Amino acid sequence: MKIFHLEFWADSFHEGNWACEELSKFFTLKKLHYEQGFIPVFLFEIDKEKELEITVLGSYKNWSPLPQPIAELLEWGKPDLVVFDPAEQKILLAVEETAAVPTGNQALQRCERIYGSLRLEIPFWYLLGEFGVHIDGGVRRDSIWPTVLGIKLSCIKKTPCIVLHYSDQSHPEDYSVGEGVHSLYAALATKIGIFMGTKTTTDLQPILEEQYGHMIDFIKSQGANVVNFIPNQEVLYNINTPKEISKLVTSSDPISNKSLDFFNWGTTVDLPPDIYKNITPGGLIKQDLFINELEKIVAGKHAYTLSGNAGSRPQHKESVEIWLSEQKALFSTNISPDAYFSLKIADFPKSISGRLHVTTAKNVFYLVDSSAEVEKSLKRAFPRLKKLTMKENLPSFVYISNSIKPGRIFGDPYTGQLSAFANIFTKNVAGKKTRTSIAYYPHQVHTQLFDNKLNFRKNKGIILMRELLDFAVFQGGVLVDMKNGKII
Repeated sequence: MKIFHLEFWADSFHEGNWACEELSKFFTLKKLHYEQGFIPVFLFEIDKEKELEITVLGSYKNWSPLPQPIAELLEWGKPDLVVFDPAEQKILLAVEETAAVPTGNQALQRCERIYGSLRLEIPFWYLLGEFGVHIDGGVRRDSIWPTVLGIKLSCIKKTPCIVLHYSDQSHPEDYSVGEGVHSLYAALATKIGIFMGTKTTTDLQPILEEQYGHMIDFIKSQGANVVNFIPNQEVLYNINTPKEISKLVTSSDPISNKSLDFFNWGTTVDLPPDIYKNITPGGLIKQDLFINELEKIVAGKHAYTLSGNAGSRPQHKESVEIWLSEQKALFSTNISPDAYFSLKIADFPKSISGRLHVTTAKNVFYLVDSSAEVEKSLKRAFPRLKKLTMKENLPSFVYISNSIKPGRIFGDPYTGQLSAFANIFTKNVAGKKTRTSIAYYPHQVHTQLFDNKLNFRKNKGIILMRELLDFAVFQGGVLVDMKNGKII
């Protein structure tokens, strides 16, 4: 009898035990005992010649030192489950599951974990409710963006990246409704079979094909509620596309992904005629010189947005005053040409409730036909940038974060938004750069990126920004080249 060993590292013992209990629907549970009185060890019988021993190690913080591959993955957030081969020191896959209402900021708050896993080419499964009960008591449906990101990263990294749903409109947040949970553990059981030699990647392909099919069907049914159009539909919705993606992510041989050419939101001339005709500025909630220039580009039909339904979450005046004071204290004028911290409390309009609006544009991002247009807009908004030259004249993606609290841009939900949108809109499915990537932080100061020697600080948010952005623009028109750290 040969015994194989795996470790289930989990955010808590509960998640690890739950995974083993679900696996007992696929394998025969032979024995459960507890090492040192508290560490669960599950023994499964696979066949007459093979057994599998799974040790559950709950709560990452309780173990030191962590295996290096797990420690590296955790820098991007804590997945609920990591399946680890201790002999080879290799992660087989990671799983994230959430019961959070999948709307608004929460829809994207785990996307940096998706990206963090895929950048390391670790297969990733994300299980979340398709429908959830909002704080107002209404039922909301998940955003398409985690699913779009999963498909795109699957193609770029040639690694499985799956979003699975449970629940329905009549049974929101109900794990027992839908195929999500069963489908997740069918994939996990098959991956374990591959690890043990009882299965092959050929056995995994039909499971992945079905999962990618569900992902594409979800985008097809929900896309119009999130964006005004989905490009390349003839490829995305082709009946063979799920099979092609599943082959791509399971093959050990180089496979071309040229046939999987979708999610290309191109320039304005590439838009469907009815979409091009209806390009109009979305307007601002709080005035901003640079965003006003971007709105002018939209008015000239050289840029566009995908929706105009971003809402505002007004903040207490006292909080805004504190954050402004803290940002001003962090601001440094030791750059040339001179930059000035110009924000004041009067810049923030009052809402009906008496709180202050901090949201600028009604859109989180703009898709601009060329970086030359963005460059001209920056120069008009911030004369100190009159010598700015963006060398690549590619189409541009301009992401806007209205956060005002110091340090907030380096955490949820902003890291999740950037992980999703920058990967979706600045790369094609082959991973080739298609747009210059720019982030604008109108209420944040640039010094938060650096230590006292003007080297980039090291945290997840800054690492992410350096990987996914070409430029970041901060309060006072301070521009940072995110590739070399040059402050302009």
